[in-house]
Amino acid sequence: MQQPRSNILHPILLSVGVVGFGLLAPMASQAQTVLRGGAAMQSQKIESEITADTGLQECRDLRSGDRFCRTVSPSGQTGRWVLSNKATPDYAVGDAYPVYQQSMLMDLRRYDLPDVDGNWRYYMTDNIVYKVAADTNKVIEVVGYRSGR
Repeated sequence: MQQPRSNILHPILLSVGVVGFGLLAPMASQAQTVLRGGAAMQSQKIESEITADTGLQECRDLRSGDRFCRTVSPSGQTGRWVLSNKATPDYAVGDAYPVYQQSMLMDLRRYDLPDVDGNWRYYMTDNIVYKVAADTNKVIEVVGYRSGR
């Protein structure tokens, strides 16, 4: 029994695509589409910066404001992409927190948070967790940057 033609060509097209991707690698300085949180975001052009000790550093800025960088050693080896800037908290200790516009965190284990043992609750805004007093709605503590597992 003869296989359909599309199944025979599929491995050939895949190998051509891999080789073609290698030829397109020098164009990596163009804008990139990056998936984040299920939504495609267009990243800005890659910037190259010279840093002390590490050699050349390659960075990408996403529309979300996150900046990912990787270093390129003088020998040409590249490192992995790491988040180089974390969001700054929108609220400081003592600020009124908008509890009626935000959802309270219920699954504390998902965010590796200790149990609530007092008259306060956990809230999250832009992946930053806040400990908020239940009676005054004031920020007691900025717990920090967290993302769910």
